[in-house]
Amino acid sequence: MRRMHPLRLQSDVFSRANPFMSYVRHAADRVREHRKPVTPNNVFWQAQQWTSDWIETSLNIYRDTRDQWFETLFHSVYGSTALQALVGLKGSDQTPRRRPGTDSTYRAFVAQKVEDLRNRTSEGGPREAAIRAALYIRMTEGVADERGFRLLQRLREEAGSGLSLADFKKVVRDQFFTLMLDERRAVEAIPHMLAKDPELAKRMTSVLGRLIEVVGVESTTAKARLREVEKLLSERPSSTHDLKAARAARNASGQSQPIPRRRASGNVD
Repeated sequence: MRRMHPLRLQSDVFSRANPFMSYVRHAADRVREHRKPVTPNNVFWQAQQWTSDWIETSLNIYRDTRDQWFETLFHSVYGSTALQALVGLKGSDQTPRRRPGTDSTYRAFVAQKVEDLRNRTSEGGPREAAIRAALYIRMTEGVADERGFRLLQRLREEAGSGLSLADFKKVVRDQFFTLMLDERRAVEAIPHMLAKDPELAKRMTSVLGRLIEVVGVESTTAKARLREVEKLLSERPSSTHDLKAARAARNASGQSQPIPRRRASGNVD
């Protein structure tokens, strides 16, 4: 009974245990001894080739029909003008409308903002001056790396006390665009901005020195700009001493080595 189990039987039926399979071994030996190539006009050979070609053709027809059906179904569903209109996509094949040009109102608004920033180049106090100086020194790096975001973070902590985040962002934007519009005039206005509040100017200059010490400068241009800012502050010996002391401390501690750059994961508006 154990030998009649289906899992055993399907193996034993073609083994030597089956007496009817003993002839197969002798027949296989005779076939090997008298094997001859089949001629092309052999009817069995031709039937084999015909069957093989038929199977191949049937599979190709099935594949092409299936792909064409799926393609038709896809275009019928996602090419529907109703569906495209529902999800906000263009539902026609016409040439898209050209983007309208900049109108006079927008150009007038931009010109007004530019003129306003130019007129307010010398406005602001020591806080704005420190932010402008820090941006001026670092903007030549031309990359958005960790040090740039650390600079903004420390500016927010040191020079942005008493300001909301929105107000601090506005100050940074205004100082950046002021530098972009007229860099030389904006830099030359820094001593005048510091002179409006000597006590706050002393503290902000010390803050700027600590920022440069923490963030550091790498490029030759940035180092030249740092020396230029020190020269502009030469009218305030104590302030200049703070900047130079920060540079000396950074060089002595080996922080002047380039900080490995890595792409930042966020932005500051």
